[in-house]
Amino acid sequence: YCSICHGTDARGFVGFPNLTDTIWRWGGKPEEIQETITNGRQAIMTPWGEMLGEQRVRNVAAYIRQEFAKLPSQAPDADLNEGKNTFNTICIACHMADGKGNQLIGSGDLTQPAGWISGTSQDIVEQTVTHGRMGQMPAQ
Repeated sequence: YCSICHGTDARGFVGFPNLTDTIWRWGGKPEEIQETITNGRQAIMTPWGEMLGEQRVRNVAAYIRQEFAKLPSQAPDADLNEGKNTFNTICIACHMADGKGNQLIGSGDLTQPAGWISGTSQDIVEQTVTHGRMGQMPAQ
């Protein structure tokens, strides 16, 4: 049942988590994994593009990539101070001040780019902020 989404090697695909690492969005303790398998999970990243506009999306995406994931800049025109302000106004509610996310609601750990299931490029992060993401792990 699991290999359809997570692959026969359990390493996942774009949009589906790797089960062989230690990055567990909803918690990696045996009872947390059992809860995920038994009850499924619904993941929602709110779309912010319409509210923020293109430049603020670029700014916050660049800030997230550089500040939390320690990835090199792919947006030389981004204003990181504005990105930090946007993060501290909006994103902090789910991803927390340290960027490590909140397992109770399944928000991603921004300090672990290997766990970013949609990708880590500036374009992908901007797309995520702009359009949001939705995912569902069906109950098994």
